[in-house]
Amino acid sequence: MSETNARDAAPSAALKGIGGALVGTWKLSGGAEGVIRYEWMEGGRFLVQHADLKAFGRQIKGIEAIGNLHRVGEQPSEDVWTRFYSFLDGLTLDYVYELRGKELTISPALRLPENGCGSASGPLSLTTVECKLR
Repeated sequence: MSETNARDAAPSAALKGIGGALVGTWKLSGGAEGVIRYEWMEGGRFLVQHADLKAFGRQIKGIEAIGNLHRVGEQPSEDVWTRFYSFLDGLTLDYVYELRGKELTISPALRLPENGCGSASGPLSLTTVECKLR
């Protein structure tokens, strides 16, 4: 792929749909308590999530970059990949987002089918579930 084509690559329909559903500030309650905020980054090719919450008995603060994988010389992926950068413990966590209708599935990047990590339904209120990692 030439440099010009790489610059012209648009975000996938999947990423546009996820951004359309998530952009804004969300107050979480239930299994996770706190606030997350999604916004488009300059250029419209990536979303960023700002997180400040308590989940699984621990404080979580960080950012998550969300977009299509686009390696040099390759076409962008259709899948929407993310990397979360945790400020308090230095962890980096990779996930795949998938939106079907109003149901959002956030899975560890291992892509094991039984590993759904989050869901959204109705007016897109987020519910966190425990991930099963191998």
